[in-house]
Amino acid sequence: MLQLNETLENGVIGLVISLVGTYFIAVFKGAEAIDSEREKESSTLRKRVEELTPPEQSVAEVRRIAKVKAAIAATGADAVVILRFLEIHGSIVFRVSLAPSAGRPFPLSQLPEGMSEAATHDLLERCCKYDLVTPMPNPILNTGTPYGVLETVYRIAQGYSDVIGQCLDQIDG
Repeated sequence: MLQLNETLENGVIGLVISLVGTYFIAVFKGAEAIDSEREKESSTLRKRVEELTPPEQSVAEVRRIAKVKAAIAATGADAVVILRFLEIHGSIVFRVSLAPSAGRPFPLSQLPEGMSEAATHDLLERCCKYDLVTPMPNPILNTGTPYGVLETVYRIAQGYSDVIGQCLDQIDG
């Protein structure tokens, strides 16, 4: 009878230890599974935040943005029109005679809608003073007259196209 008692006692103790051990293993594995899911979700959210966060701007880019905004403010709302036109079309070409009695430059390319030749040329020259637009003069001497002509191609200044695009997009809202 003594052996039966000891056997039952050892069996109950073994069962309790087995149940307690299984419980702790289940709790540990459940926590691991929750941590694994949470890590996946956290990783996905981190990647999404990185995608949505704009890249940090360099000091030079910040200066350019400030310069473009100040220039647009100083030249007026028509600067937005002319810069957007140059951004889309690439260039505007004007030609002027080099004769002493030559008149105003006249355009050889399309102008922004609703803007006169004189207003467009004056605005391009103002944008050149702020280094937003670059004039590229090209003298043409073989015109069959004693005087040549000067053809000037106006383009957005090198290094400013992305910055001007950002500023115009902010203005357009």
